[in-house]
Amino acid sequence: PACGNGTDDDGDGLTDYPADLGCIGSSDGDEIGAPNLVAETPTLVSPGINQLVALANDDATISAVIRNDGDTYNGTVDYQFQLDLDRNGTIDQSFAGDIIGGMTGGTQVTLPNRLFSNITDGSHRFRLVVTAVTGESSTSDNNSGWLNVIVDPAPTVVNISACTLG
Repeated sequence: PACGNGTDDDGDGLTDYPADLGCIGSSDGDEIGAPNLVAETPTLVSPGINQLVALANDDATISAVIRNDGDTYNGTVDYQFQLDLDRNGTIDQSFAGDIIGGMTGGTQVTLPNRLFSNITDGSHRFRLVVTAVTGESSTSDNNSGWLNVIVDPAPTVVNISACTLG
């Protein structure tokens, strides 16, 4: 069996059980384990006040990262950004990204920024959903935490003048 033959059969630099995380025992027939895809919570790239408040009817750019904390994965990785406009748990908009062709274990991919146009005032949430796809079936589904964005229709600007205390 591949997990007990003294050879690094999957080319990940780890040889056999227990060193190769793709092996569940020395009699396992292959060293390929499941990926552990982690969708990190998106971040607001622009605009923003303290990275949380954007202006109403403005554009927001979201960035995110997918990590593979598991074994090398040779299938495809599908992802999408989801937007919950009124924070009621219902996905109001979903934007699919380009499919990623596999991920080496222990690596991460920074996704292209996603632009959301004309965001209205109120409280919104963004998240990243990642699915590992082998053929037609999904092998794992990982949702990031929510990025909460409070959109202020007219943020208050306070001007502070210099003064001398004496």
